[in-house]
Amino acid sequence: MLMDMFYNTLPHHITSRTRIHFHHFMQDVHKRLHRLKLQHGPDFDAIPFVGADIAQNAAVLCFDEFQCTDVADAMILRRLLESLMSHGVVMVATSNRHPDELYRNGIQRESFLPCIALLKQDLVVINLDSPTDYRKVPRPLLGVYHYPLDHACQDHIDKWFSYFADPRDPPSPRVHQIWGRNVKVPKASGTVAQFNFQDLCGSATSAADYLELCRHYRGFVVTGVPGMDHKSRDLARRFITLIDAIYESKVLLPPSPIHYPTNIVYRQN
Repeated sequence: MLMDMFYNTLPHHITSRTRIHFHHFMQDVHKRLHRLKLQHGPDFDAIPFVGADIAQNAAVLCFDEFQCTDVADAMILRRLLESLMSHGVVMVATSNRHPDELYRNGIQRESFLPCIALLKQDLVVINLDSPTDYRKVPRPLLGVYHYPLDHACQDHIDKWFSYFADPRDPPSPRVHQIWGRNVKVPKASGTVAQFNFQDLCGSATSAADYLELCRHYRGFVVTGVPGMDHKSRDLARRFITLIDAIYESKVLLPPSPIHYPTNIVYRQN
C-alpha cells in the first residue's frame, strides 16, 4: 500500500518510473542476461549493460517485497545495484527483512555481504514499527481453507474447478516449458489449474516457475496443503513465494483443502 501511494504521487515530470515486484524484476534481469550471453558468448560481462538498459527506463525504481532467496540472484545483485545507482537511479524498496537479514543461511552468503553493505551505505533504512500486528487482530472467519479431507472436501474441490473451467476444454494434464524445464500441471481446463501441494512446493520450484504459471492461468486450486512447522522451512518458503506470485499477478486462489498432521497440535493464541 505504501509503495503504491509513493509511486502514484510522484511528480508528473518524472515520467521514467517503474514499480515492480522483486520476483518479476529478477526474472526479467535473468532473461536479459541470458539474451546478451547468447549474443556475445558465455564469458561476456552483461551486468553493466543490463543495468544501463534498465536505468534508461527507470529514473525511479520501486521494488515491492525486496528479498533474496536464490544463489543466482545473490551472485549478481550487488553489481547490478551498483550499476543502477551509478546511472542515478533512485531506488525505493519494501521488504519484510532488514538488510542484515537478507539471504541469511544462503549458499555462499559471504559473497552477498558486500550487497548488504551497499544497501546500508547508499539507502536509508526505515523500520515501520507498529504496536499492532494487524494479521493477529481477531476477525470473522474468511473461509481461506477447507478442512477436513472428506467427501465434502472433494465436492468443494470439484465446485471451484468447475467454476473456473472452460466447458469446451475437457480437463487434462498439461506441460509448460519454463527456462528449459518441463513443469507439469496435473489437471487443467481453460484458465484453471489444479495442483496437489507437493506438485507446486514439494520440489525445487522457484518464483520464476510460479510467475510463469500465473501467466497461463487465472485460477488455481491447491489441495493437500500440510501443516508446516520449523522443520518445513523450505516448503513454507516456497508456499510464501507462491502466494506472493499469485497475489501480485491478481490470480484467484479459492479456499484450499488442507491436511493437518495428527502429531501437531494447533492452538489459537
